Amino acid sequence: MQIVLKKNNLFKVGYCLLLPVVSLLLSGKSNKVMAAVQTQNELVQLAEETYLPDFFTSYAPQTALDMVMRLPGFELKLDDDAVRGFGATAGNVLIDGIRPPSKSGGIKNALLRIPASQVAKIIVVRGATSTGDAAGQSVIANIYRVNNQSVKRWQLGVGKTSGEQAINPQMEFNGSKPIANWQSAFKLNAIKEQLPRDATTETFDQSMSLVEKQAEKRPSELNEVFISGDASRTIDKNSWQLTAQLGWSQFIPETKRWIDRLPANNQPSESQYTNNYRDSQYYTGEVGVDWSHQYADWTFRLLGLANWQNWFVDAFSATEIPAGVFDSGNQLRFDEHKRESVVRTVWQHADKQGPTSEYGIEVAYNRMTSQLKLDAINETFTPINRLRNTDAFVEEFRGEGFVNYTWSLDAMVIKAGLATEFSSISVSGDARHQQNLHFWKPSFAINYNATPTLQYRFNLEHSVGQLDFSDFAASADLVEERQISGNEKLQPDQKTRLSVSLDYRFAEKGAFSFEIYHNWHKDVLEQILLTPEIQALGNAGSGQSWGAKMTSNLPLERWIPGGALELNADWMDSSFDDPITGQTRVLTDFISPDIVIDFRQDLSVLRWGIGYTAYKVYRDYYADEFDYLKNKPMWFAFAEKSFGQNLTLRLEIENVNDFRQYRERKRYSGNRADSAYWLEKTQRERGETIKLLISGEF
Repeated sequence: MQIVLKKNNLFKVGYCLLLPVVSLLLSGKSNKVMAAVQTQNELVQLAEETYLPDFFTSYAPQTALDMVMRLPGFELKLDDDAVRGFGATAGNVLIDGIRPPSKSGGIKNALLRIPASQVAKIIVVRGATSTGDAAGQSVIANIYRVNNQSVKRWQLGVGKTSGEQAINPQMEFNGSKPIANWQSAFKLNAIKEQLPRDATTETFDQSMSLVEKQAEKRPSELNEVFISGDASRTIDKNSWQLTAQLGWSQFIPETKRWIDRLPANNQPSESQYTNNYRDSQYYTGEVGVDWSHQYADWTFRLLGLANWQNWFVDAFSATEIPAGVFDSGNQLRFDEHKRESVVRTVWQHADKQGPTSEYGIEVAYNRMTSQLKLDAINETFTPINRLRNTDAFVEEFRGEGFVNYTWSLDAMVIKAGLATEFSSISVSGDARHQQNLHFWKPSFAINYNATPTLQYRFNLEHSVGQLDFSDFAASADLVEERQISGNEKLQPDQKTRLSVSLDYRFAEKGAFSFEIYHNWHKDVLEQILLTPEIQALGNAGSGQSWGAKMTSNLPLERWIPGGALELNADWMDSSFDDPITGQTRVLTDFISPDIVIDFRQDLSVLRWGIGYTAYKVYRDYYADEFDYLKNKPMWFAFAEKSFGQNLTLRLEIENVNDFRQYRERKRYSGNRADSAYWLEKTQRERGETIKLLISGEF
């Protein structure tokens, strides 16, 4: 392993009063690392950690993504589609100092395109002093590639899911190659995967008497083909970066239910069968261009981005009472087309005597067309009655101006930013509405390097959520027998976040981070009643959420050669005054707890590991329904062996103990303020999946 520490300043302080208890477990190697980066009475401010390829040798990484996942104390943050604007969606990884001009797939796809052998070094910056692509991120990983190198990597795999006879194939091909004066990277991947699921359901009436039993089988199939690439070059003071992606995805679930209705009121028992088939496909594409020019201590950047997605759904449901005799059915057709165009200009100024500054403007145009048709059908699957026919066209023009400053004061880095946004959204079709919106988005952060291995961070920011234009249009789910109307008056939700955290490095590969946070939510998006009969997603008021997050990389080499334990845990809670019931509850879509524990042992002859995901709880609130889901704990295991320099064999087992999920679904006579008249209790199960992967370079 080679880690290079860059010294910014020397300052004398006492030993830090707060050190994680974890460090006490590692007095041996931890002391050696501490001694290497500090003198007896002087503490060195930690600004950069440089990881050379030797550091990752024991992990035998295949791509740059594998290397980033093994960085001690670094949590990969992918592009955030829940935040508006290109700049605000940035993750915390740069490639050759630049964020790829892409949103679809974003940084994850870019990392998968880079073979591990092409990575020259990775620099992790804690308490970053720069603005630009990673502004607002406290810890940044910057990947530098070996230029003018041609590397190609391939991977073939087969898998099988318990309960399915079919074999799941997958293929991936990626590489890097200099073309003329451009450094290029590309990736092609294709998968075909069977995802069967079985379930049993019991239905109870208002008096909690059992009235129905169901047995469900849901075979499903996922097919995907994606190709993406990027190219970059620097000429004098001009830098260019291009990205492109094309993809197709298809998901086909078929839900089959055998239902036994129990005797009631001296009536005989009744059996029935339902079949719900759904074919969901989307096509997507994107191109991005990023050009920058250096003027003395100023840098000008111009970015252009355009993407599109076409989504089609064909579905039908048929009910047989008794089984084998057609009773009723529905047919659904859904078409959605989305387009987005973004232009962003940025001026960056690096002043050695003052703050680093950034000024810019971003303009964007978004639009969506949507059509939903729902028909009743007969036994020959011929439409006989149009139940629903809705159309929606949504268009948005958005402009944003922003400024960011960063001050470096010895051991402290202070960041401040302000953005203002103007937006005009128009909706036409079945409903018409026009609204003009204005938002202020300030941010403030302090990073303090108390010792070479300990950093404290404080962050306060206000953000505006990204609207999903699909919510302006109506939708329907034949399996759940649920219809949701569109809401033409929908506005983005807003969030003010306050967080305090520490980041501690205690060994060569050991790290610990802890964060507490509190969020104030405004214009919360929840299912509401537009009228007593119509429900839709809408702005439902204000709420709060809070939590604690911990990440720990614990090397175990003192006891287990090549051993390491990784823990990621997030506990959260929330509070929201429900406008339908008037009661306080948690926010929809909050998942807690979120705990993942991974153990691995990296030896020269074999690498293996096992992972554990704790139970998760989901809660969804509809106007007339409440859904409670609890995923049982799951296990994951892998074993991997390399043969020479260019061939690796890997075995993976997902859902070692089977995937199990418990669901409770309540329906109410009018809305959730009324009494529940119907309750479903469901046990879902999916068997383990075994994958065999072989990969290499040439």
